Amino acid sequence: MKTLTTLITIIFISLLSSPSWSETLTMDDLVERNDIYYKKFTNVPFTGEVSGVVSGSFKDGKKNGELLVFLENGQLFSRYNYKHGKLNGLWELYHYNGQLNVRGNYKDGKDDGLFESYHENGQLSSLKNWKDGKGNGLFESYYDTGQLKSKGNFKDGKLDGYWEDYHDIGQLKSKGNYKDGKKDGLWERYWNNGQLSHKGNYKDGKEDGFFKYYYKRNSQLRMKRNFKDGKGNGLWEYFNEDGSLKKTETWKNGVKQ
Repeated sequence: MKTLTTLITIIFISLLSSPSWSETLTMDDLVERNDIYYKKFTNVPFTGEVSGVVSGSFKDGKKNGELLVFLENGQLFSRYNYKHGKLNGLWELYHYNGQLNVRGNYKDGKDDGLFESYHENGQLSSLKNWKDGKGNGLFESYYDTGQLKSKGNFKDGKLDGYWEDYHDIGQLKSKGNYKDGKKDGLWERYWNNGQLSHKGNYKDGKEDGFFKYYYKRNSQLRMKRNFKDGKGNGLWEYFNEDGSLKKTETWKNGVKQ
């Protein structure tokens, strides 16, 4: 019996002194050096768990597994998953009222797959697809009423292709195309009553050529402006609501003459 007790004591002491033996601390007990976490006053990368406002696991000084962050009132604020110090797997962020704010997935530290965001009232705010940390594919955003706000596509992290924006009452607000993240070609913008507000062409993200602007009430031509490389250039004309000419201006390289 005495021999057994001695053996158990030796094993227990051995486990306590082993560096692989995990211990539970708080983040205040750790320090970070060169992206590696250490217990204060040691030079051995920390392996173990932390609890409190930040709760999770570390292995060899790096975050590993699920890590939770709480508000002071105990409400969950965010949920992360790590693998060898890099975000990997499900990530969630919450509003202060407890409603889900953002949910997405990471792979090897990069955004990957569908990310969903929500308004504080629980309504969907946006949907965006990611690949290797870059926006890729369909994007949609919504008002907190559930009404569609905008939709379009990303390619390699940049806006690309046809894009639409909507007023909060559901009417089309603007439409046009993006190329390599910049507006390209004809763009049209509409008043919230559905009438055309203005239209014009873009080249490499800059206004190019004639832009025409219209009155909201009767759709009469309100202005005609000419641009080159995004700067006012040439004759500008202004019209009254009855269609009569109001005044003219001449512009050169963005400066009124």
